[in-house]
Amino acid sequence: MYEQFKRLNPKGFSGTTDTFVAKGWIRSLEVHFRYLDMGDVDRDLFYGKYFTAEVRGRLIREFISLRQGDTSVAEFIQKFDRGCHFVPLIARDAADMLRHFMDGLRPTIRIDFMLMRSIDYEAETSCAYQVEKALRDVDVEMQRKRHKSQQTS
Repeated sequence: MYEQFKRLNPKGFSGTTDTFVAKGWIRSLEVHFRYLDMGDVDRDLFYGKYFTAEVRGRLIREFISLRQGDTSVAEFIQKFDRGCHFVPLIARDAADMLRHFMDGLRPTIRIDFMLMRSIDYEAETSCAYQVEKALRDVDVEMQRKRHKSQQTS
């Protein structure tokens, strides 16, 4: 099986710590795996050899501690979705996935979700975008009022 895979001349992994690059590499491998009709056991052996437990462990730890911080909702969702690939126990359970997503959101955005009790990740991400936009609008309005009051003084 390995010889067949090698003949496909797959792209090598650069060893980068960028999870986006690592996930892209994994996707390219999945195409080859499907073409060769590789089973899960063969895939696990391959990943064990080329995508070490240390790297997988680091990516899992990064995902578990993922917080929005100063990033936009879009950036946080992108990192969250990428991280779900490495922590399938969270990604498979809708309630755990939503709870982890909510815990990672910036508190000023998360507080608006406290009144809602949805278990739908897609609805929550859409709402997070709306809350972030509303907070930006409030900031713009406050700055406009400050500027206007400074001009009249």
